Amino acid sequence: MMMEPFHARFLDIAKKETRGIIIPPGKNIPAGEYFLTESYCNDNDCDCRRVFINIIHNENMVATIGYGWENLKFYEEWIGDKLMAVDVKGPILELGGQQSPYSEELLKLFKEVMVHDTTFIERLKKHYAMFKSSKKKKIGRNEHCPCGSGKKYKKCCLDKDTGGLCL
Repeated sequence: MMMEPFHARFLDIAKKETRGIIIPPGKNIPAGEYFLTESYCNDNDCDCRRVFINIIHNENMVATIGYGWENLKFYEEWIGDKLMAVDVKGPILELGGQQSPYSEELLKLFKEVMVHDTTFIERLKKHYAMFKSSKKKKIGRNEHCPCGSGKKYKKCCLDKDTGGLCL
């Protein structure tokens, strides 16, 4: 399973619909703006119904939260393992994702606020459906890298083992 940023296929929509959160001073998380960028599995044969939420603060990724919105029975059947299904359904810190000292607090915030925001959850489902029905966009060597680094793709993510996609 390779995760691909939603903005790599739908930049204009991502610009309008990426969720932001403002954390006020006095919390266990540094104050400021946080952006929740989405990545979806780009395996055409996979129907995991999950998203990786990369939380960005001051241009740094500070947490990667995996979130599956379907019921537990769906994930038990999809994975074929009841114990593993618990880790796929709902929000968790992704083991392979980027984490920081604030990841646990951000996960707690996600569970307390974002999971109950029906507009946000419905948007994730809509973005998943759009993503799965679209074609992978081939990135030209001299194009800007979709990871957002500002570098050309050939100088950034081309050589990473991503099957030609920037993650």
